[in-house]
Amino acid sequence: MDKQCYVVAVEQFEDAWLVSRPQWSPLRYLAQDGALRNAEMMARLHAWTTGQPTEVVLRSDAGERLVRRFG
Repeated sequence: MDKQCYVVAVEQFEDAWLVSRPQWSPLRYLAQDGALRNAEMMARLHAWTTGQPTEVVLRSDAGERLVRRFG
């Protein structure tokens, strides 16, 4: 992952999926697809309003996987 990017991460936590962004409290979703959809919306909005590259990353036991990149 590019260290210069703003990263919106999606990770599994117990029975839910957490969407985390820098300096914000994580948001909790019950389904992975809902978490990914909302993470992509947040990343797209951040890239559009700031011009900064933004990534959506899925974190799991197998490591991090880049899902989408904006900007």
